[in-house]
Amino acid sequence: MVKVAETIVKEREFSYQGAVYVKELQAYVKKWFGKNGYDLFEKGYQAKASDAGKNTTMKWEGGKKLDEYHKLVVKPIISVSNAKEAMVGGKKVVEAEIKVSLDVEVERDYEETWKGKPVKRFLRGFFDKFIATEKDSEIKRMAKREAEGFMEMVKAYFKAD
Repeated sequence: MVKVAETIVKEREFSYQGAVYVKELQAYVKKWFGKNGYDLFEKGYQAKASDAGKNTTMKWEGGKKLDEYHKLVVKPIISVSNAKEAMVGGKKVVEAEIKVSLDVEVERDYEETWKGKPVKRFLRGFFDKFIATEKDSEIKRMAKREAEGFMEMVKAYFKAD
């Protein structure tokens, strides 16, 4: 079986409008990934200036190996729109619209161990479909819990309900 990713949580979103210290938010997100055992990679960074303010998009991807076959991948995107710099309490902040969206995937055969011969792929597919259904269900529940935990962390940062 070639590396396969199944999206478990798609486009979970949180929006906020107000003052935010972007570097602090980034550090807060990175801390969550480290605390939860993820390897974090920046997948993209884009900044554009417009008349309304600066627009920035940060795409990250965090991976955590669950076992020799499954890997959990958390993909947050942080968008900062119409940002204007301001000073609050001696800190440089931006007044902006913030949107955090999240996808969570489960990668199977992330090391492509079962990639080879068709018989190996068939046996692994059969095992996944008919024998390992309980483990698959548990991994999907874990993915949903991780998504909840991430979004709760974001809400806590913004002190939102």
